[in-house]
Amino acid sequence: MAWDAPYAEAVAWAEQNGYLGGYGNGFFGPEDMMSVEQAMVMIYRLFGSPKVTDAGVLDSYKDASQISPWARDAVAFSITNKLLVPDGKILPQSPISVKALRYAIGQIGMAD
Repeated sequence: MAWDAPYAEAVAWAEQNGYLGGYGNGFFGPEDMMSVEQAMVMIYRLFGSPKVTDAGVLDSYKDASQISPWARDAVAFSITNKLLVPDGKILPQSPISVKALRYAIGQIGMAD
């Protein structure tokens, strides 16, 4: 990421506040596709990464095994709190649609 990019300040703020981790070693891909699991991790971090007590919610989805280990709690939290409403499959590695991201962000004020 170029530090003179229009979004550089926002990325730096999000990283400094623990909402973004990037790819490691200070590398970020702000123009890269955002996956469902990446989006849910960012939203989960907005909630302070609370302890997940119902990770079993993932068991009802055929593709739950495709969720990266670092995203499992975030995806479980998102489903439990209806920030993410999968239709039979989570599709964690797929690009998140604008519609799904808008829905998740719109539900933030309503989540427990």
